[in-house]
Amino acid sequence: MSSGGATPEPRGPVTVWWATRRPLADLDLSPLSREERARVDRLGTQPARERSALARALVRAALADALGGAPGSFQVGWQRGPALLGHAASSISISLSHSADRVVVALTEGAAVGVDIEPAGRGERLRPTVVERITTPDERRELAALGLPARERAAIQLWTAKEAVLKATREGLETEPHTVEILGLPEVTQLSAHARRPELVGACHVSALALDPDYVGSLAQLSASAPPVVERDADAGRLLS
Repeated sequence: MSSGGATPEPRGPVTVWWATRRPLADLDLSPLSREERARVDRLGTQPARERSALARALVRAALADALGGAPGSFQVGWQRGPALLGHAASSISISLSHSADRVVVALTEGAAVGVDIEPAGRGERLRPTVVERITTPDERRELAALGLPARERAAIQLWTAKEAVLKATREGLETEPHTVEILGLPEVTQLSAHARRPELVGACHVSALALDPDYVGSLAQLSASAPPVVERDADAGRLLS
């Protein structure tokens, strides 16, 4: 969304696909391009190769589910995250996150989307100095009002929300997280402040993901209204088969 432009309306729900890392032998890699497979092969560890291969396969499978066609028929760019290239559905927005053994892909049409996940237990390891560095005073007041372990989970929820917003805006961590303020989590909420992009206040909707209780996740969408979010388990169906 450009500064001063009209905020886009989503053309449907945001679909968030969850999948679990698996051995490469259990994953159909035929839809991946030659370049994608080469990038997977260059990674230094087996878990990294498995996560990367799954992420690329899941992006393609999600596109096929949304648009029809074979997963291998899409041209996918990977600069600053996945993007659908050279297709009539050019308004499709895709975001990807992976952490530990989980990979998620969010996909929607009509407005930019960002997604981020972390293991739920990671909040226990967020040192107070880290929390202070990434949060605003009002966010810290909200966290301080919570008892343990709710505060630890809320801290990692807030971190994923900020990451999701910065993925949706395509800024990434070039923007300091403490310059982005999100209040009211884990309820569906709006961006409260953004130092570099103040025009996004009221036009960026953030919601918590809930499919896997062992993970904390957030979805952000730059849109005039909050779209419905549909979480789906790729492990339980035939999406990756």
